Amino acid sequence: MNQWGFTVVEGLIVIAIIAILAAVAFVAIDPAARFAESRNDQRWTDVSLLMEGIQKAFRETNRERSGVLQSIDTDSESVQIITNGSGELPCDGVCGTETIRATACGADLSVLVEQGYLPHVPADPRASGLDSQYFINYDAGMFTVGACAPEQEKDGATPTIRVSR
Repeated sequence: MNQWGFTVVEGLIVIAIIAILAAVAFVAIDPAARFAESRNDQRWTDVSLLMEGIQKAFRETNRERSGVLQSIDTDSESVQIITNGSGELPCDGVCGTETIRATACGADLSVLVEQGYLPHVPADPRASGLDSQYFINYDAGMFTVGACAPEQEKDGATPTIRVSR
């Protein structure tokens, strides 16, 4: 009798080998690091989107900070958390390495959405509530927009996610 097939023991050995290879691949791929990189990429996208909307509004309002950009404090010491206008933020605290000054409450950028400069006011992938975890600073004619809480990457470094123009 010549029958082709596997015995139960052979099948179990094959399944065990596949499980070991899957575990090794899972550890090598390091999904936690990939998720952190993905969230940092989203932060870069959000910061760039915010800067583009702010710059467009700034250009189209003839570089006057009235109107759509009136909620941005011009004090060079002032770093503001970006909000979507749905409430008030505490006026001081810490945003990553930036200290939020007591004179600068949140910068409400919901008006940029209303005026068509932004599709929405983005929030950090890990943010909850009103705090977007993005900040803005206006100093000497230059805007800086950045992320408060970038995540540590696989090499152990924490990137600085900010754009200035």
